[in-house]
Amino acid sequence: MRKAFILGVCSLVLAAPAASAQATGFKVAYINMQQLFQVAPGRAEAAATLEKEKGVMADQYKAMQDSMAKLVEAFEKEQASMTAEAKKTRTTALQTKQTTFEERLQKMQAAAQEREADLLAPIQELMQKALEDYRTENGYTVIFDIAQAGIVAIDKNLDVTERVGARLSKMAAPKAAAAAVKAPTGPVSTPAGAGPKKPPTPPTR
Repeated sequence: MRKAFILGVCSLVLAAPAASAQATGFKVAYINMQQLFQVAPGRAEAAATLEKEKGVMADQYKAMQDSMAKLVEAFEKEQASMTAEAKKTRTTALQTKQTTFEERLQKMQAAAQEREADLLAPIQELMQKALEDYRTENGYTVIFDIAQAGIVAIDKNLDVTERVGARLSKMAAPKAAAAAVKAPTGPVSTPAGAGPKKPPTPPTR
């Protein structure tokens, strides 16, 4: 009898939040944004554009790296016949060129990140519109991203990913941002240091 009473009280306590939420019209659902992104119009095109432009930047990096390597090689061949003053001058110049090389690489990497953000922004806005329209039309108070929520167990009936995805896939793809990848101003061309530091990792293809 006592055990039945305790179980009954527990059931009432657990049911209270759900009953309260239903009474106040609170309606919640969740979505997997990573899964939704895969069906977003324009995603495949944006990915292909990024891959192509990163390839161009990687080629530019290699050209700069090869140019720098030739300068170092030339210095190493000639330094034995140089005066101390000439060697010092060439070393300083080579170090300056190495710094320029690294600055260009940093600018290329920053440009790649900015370009990626520009290409993805319209797609993210389209996803947000599909979500907001679905939420409003179906009376949801909140829709959260299950991938970011840290929840380990939940009622799968609350998952609206496929429904929002179906709506999203029918929307027109956003216009892609114009290309913004620029070539470096030119290869490293004058000697500059006996042993330059190892260049940073190049942009991935």
